[in-house]
Amino acid sequence: RLRHLDVPRATAVIKEAAAAAKWDASAPGGEGFGRGIGFGRYKNVGGYYAAIATVEVSEKVHLREVYGAIDVGEVIHKDGLINQIEGG
Repeated sequence: RLRHLDVPRATAVIKEAAAAAKWDASAPGGEGFGRGIGFGRYKNVGGYYAAIATVEVSEKVHLREVYGAIDVGEVIHKDGLINQIEGG
């Protein structure tokens, strides 16, 4: 994903989420175990969010952990930001 992005804020949230999750692209997956990354941007340049999720699949899908990073610029209303993140 990083080589397709030329916006420093966008690449920064992906790198921060990956660092928090201790992402290792060369680590092998396992039977029924894997990691995925999600990335979104709000109104083209208003905000950026990246998340790394670890899942385990057996008879059911189990979310084991999620790490995320966000850059929304200067925050004026903290509760509004929290509501937007949780709603997203």
